[in-house]
Amino acid sequence: MNRVGRLLAIGVLGTLCFLLPVCASAKEQRRETGSHPAIRPLPPQSKRPLNDGPAYFVHPVDGSDDATGSKDQPWATINHALRQLSAGDTLYLRDGTYFENIYCAVAGTKRKPVTIRAYPSERAIIDGGLPHFQTDASSAWKPAESRAKGEFVSTRIFKNIRDVVGAFGDSNVGLQTYWHATDMRATNEMWILDKETKAIAPVYCGTALWYDKPTARIHIRLAHTHIDNPDVANYAGETDPRKLPLVIAPFKSVPLMIDQAMHVRFQDLVIRGGGLNTVVLQFGVD
Repeated sequence: MNRVGRLLAIGVLGTLCFLLPVCASAKEQRRETGSHPAIRPLPPQSKRPLNDGPAYFVHPVDGSDDATGSKDQPWATINHALRQLSAGDTLYLRDGTYFENIYCAVAGTKRKPVTIRAYPSERAIIDGGLPHFQTDASSAWKPAESRAKGEFVSTRIFKNIRDVVGAFGDSNVGLQTYWHATDMRATNEMWILDKETKAIAPVYCGTALWYDKPTARIHIRLAHTHIDNPDVANYAGETDPRKLPLVIAPFKSVPLMIDQAMHVRFQDLVIRGGGLNTVVLQFGVD
């Protein structure tokens, strides 16, 4: 791969997560998150009052898609719930994380829109990532023997995906996606060009993900960085991925796909875990 391709491979798929402004409270914030200080905290839970009209409910833990969708018998998945809604209905998402790729093509009317929102004073997260890395992080990884210092590999295999992208689940700061294992495992952190061969030395660009396609396993390395520049906030957080919730999504995962939906309102939601696009509005009316 030429040097332009190498740069694209390192930089485009992943979010540069260590080139952040230094803040005075970084240490305090890191203690709260475990990884990076958050660039932008999650929004506070909304206290928006309940809507008028028919109401239905989903709950990611206590719900069942065989239930009635009432407050006491909520559905479990948003995708199931969307197939039940009519003009004027409100779907309340109860507190929790919904690991779904939502497809929304529902139709309300101008006078009776369909509303999809968080329940008052609760936080609903739509997440397109792989649940295992958030719900059971301690068993999601194992040390990668005979590899780079601090490298871990997924205990499960994930076949038939192109690649993975990710972020820290506590701070929502992005992880770097690498195309070359040699870069993820490098100790060098500088961009070094050989003037004769025009080759770029392997370079570690920060907290790292790499998908090994032949084995279908995900590799991760959360090694600290040591860039000597006052404008760079080096990563100094937790290095063991078993101790952190991580948002890791297959490339092209789309948490919310809006496809010719009509008169629909989305309110007070957190949407994350996009593999390329987090929300796609393919066509919509109001």
